[in-house]
Amino acid sequence: MVFGPNCAVVSFLAATNPGSENAYLSFLKQGYRYQLRYRKADNGGFSVWQHHESSTWLSSFVLQTMCCARDFIEVDPNVVSGLVNFLGTRQDASGNFLEPKRVYHREMVGGVQEGGVSMTAYTSVSLLGCCSPEEKAILIPKVCPAVIYMQKEVRANRVNRPYAQAIVYLALLKACNYSHCGLCKTEGVCNFAVINRLRKELLAKSKIGEDGSRHWEADTSVGQAYWYRRRPAAISVETTAYVLEACLVVYDCQCAASIAKWLNSARNSRGTFVSTQDTVVALNALSKFAAGCGVVVEHPPDMCVTVTSLNTKMVVTRFTVSSENAALIQRIQVPINDVYKVETCGTGLGQTIVHVEYNVPETKLEQCAFNLSIQADVVYFPSKSEGAEIKFCARYLGNDCTSMAIVEVELPTGYQACDRAINNAEDPLCLRDILLDRGGLLKFDYYEITDKLVVFYFDQLCNKKDTCIKFKAFKMFEVLHSLPVTIKAYDYYEPSKECAQFYTLRGGISDLGLICNNNSTNQPVCICGGNRCPKLERIDNKLCNACVHHDYVYRVRVIKEVDTNGWFRYRVSIVDVLKPGIAEVKAGDKLSLWLRAICKKDFQLKAGKEYLVQGKDGKKFVLDHNSHLEPWQEMTSDECKAKQKMECIKRPCAKHKKYETRRNCKRSLRKMCLNKCQKHLDDFSNYVSSLKTYK
Repeated sequence: MVFGPNCAVVSFLAATNPGSENAYLSFLKQGYRYQLRYRKADNGGFSVWQHHESSTWLSSFVLQTMCCARDFIEVDPNVVSGLVNFLGTRQDASGNFLEPKRVYHREMVGGVQEGGVSMTAYTSVSLLGCCSPEEKAILIPKVCPAVIYMQKEVRANRVNRPYAQAIVYLALLKACNYSHCGLCKTEGVCNFAVINRLRKELLAKSKIGEDGSRHWEADTSVGQAYWYRRRPAAISVETTAYVLEACLVVYDCQCAASIAKWLNSARNSRGTFVSTQDTVVALNALSKFAAGCGVVVEHPPDMCVTVTSLNTKMVVTRFTVSSENAALIQRIQVPINDVYKVETCGTGLGQTIVHVEYNVPETKLEQCAFNLSIQADVVYFPSKSEGAEIKFCARYLGNDCTSMAIVEVELPTGYQACDRAINNAEDPLCLRDILLDRGGLLKFDYYEITDKLVVFYFDQLCNKKDTCIKFKAFKMFEVLHSLPVTIKAYDYYEPSKECAQFYTLRGGISDLGLICNNNSTNQPVCICGGNRCPKLERIDNKLCNACVHHDYVYRVRVIKEVDTNGWFRYRVSIVDVLKPGIAEVKAGDKLSLWLRAICKKDFQLKAGKEYLVQGKDGKKFVLDHNSHLEPWQEMTSDECKAKQKMECIKRPCAKHKKYETRRNCKRSLRKMCLNKCQKHLDDFSNYVSSLKTYK
């Protein structure tokens, strides 16, 4: 997919600033060589995977890019002719281009009644992109029947979605307009009443912004994901880009300018859009707009950009743009809660983008479009080396199935995936894994291994059953306090449909176990090497810790516990502030205490109970090794006696078999334990009083 955007950029540079494109031709050559890896030698078509049948849609996409690139680099003519001939084999008698296999880019198929016309229009646009004089003869028998088919579908009211109307409108204009190619106008098959009808319907469905920009939204029947509400949908960007290109075919620069204005505003801070496909289509359309509507660079850029804070009246930064760095994005991060003035000087054409990021609460459905579960256990290979066995299951939560889906499994630090286990092969160090379904077919189409990730590519993930994969990883080195890592699933063509979860290795919370050293008496003193969690216990030096080591001390009542992506969040109510920190809280306020999931095993806070919490200031109230918690002590001496009766007296004397001896034991211990209990209550009361005096 990188080959396509590179060609669009090179075309733009060649049209607006001739000669500047030469510096980027190496990228085009590299993309061309890489693209050829997906060519099928048997029929000249292209496929995502070599073990899959050639795809009509992917072959159309490659053809469009090849015909663009051959204006700048050498492209094998046999590759182009092979693609044209292959696409001809996918056309039926009605002129419809068929896709016998499922299309990864699902919007190409759309609804059942509109699927054929969208694919036919897309393929026709690709063929028309290769409309050189010597190729017209082989294109006419393929494109003109497609034009007849598309016009028939429009007249039958089977082309209603904005996306389908936009791409059909573009295909018909290119096939019937002399200024472009006009293959079918001379054949007498073009019906301009149909083309004008599509134009009117598209204009009626367009959305006009307050700034005069124009765009088209995705049909609600396609689905409204979370991303659609926060940023332009991939389908919306693609639809708008197709209409922009159609306006350029008929030289309607006024309409094109309003559309280009919206597309420019829809880009993110990296210059891309929502997904790969819509970015390719939009960049191609914007490049043609810049070249076709008078955006020509007459002189090399020589500009300065100054950003000034209106609050402090000081210059924040200065950018310089010259021919040496014009192709680079220059960024700066500025403080919030300020007003900035941007001033420019010099000559040239550029764009300033203000990018603001913020966090918003999400519902569970918005967070996850997939049901993800993962289990990771410590295992030992036949060679006695330690490793991990990781099994995950993924299921789509939307309607039907996704398009091509990706699952990225991040490995804990210190682990490396066992490649042969993923390949389902025998190996002395890799246990055999069952990665096949009952039909004997691989559950995934492809996989990649990086230093930190194992990436699985799926033809699709559906909502009817879980797709489960199991693989193993070697432990390469020890890691102190390994933190949770992520597993993420998403739709490749609609990345807004995603889900991410955290996981940890079972039995691997403290990777280094005990670290022991001998003290002065030659006795081993051991601490847990991976223990960075808080303690829930009573300590005798609370006052010293509170005054010296802790920033805040609260008395809290637990309301509820929530499991949140690798963390447990305890919602608590402040009963009393014994020592304030930097947070401005008071009795009655509610806040969240955050505990890492790996600490939950030995840490329990019960709803409705009160606790003493001591900790360090930070952005969040995180419970870690710098924190201390213990149950709030506010019991009477009688309550203390009842509690100590079972805990302090019964067990020590249970070993005495003779009644008298056991009774004497209890008498002696009772006095000692009750004195200890009263001392603890007195100490706790003195601790609270001292802190309040300190506050």
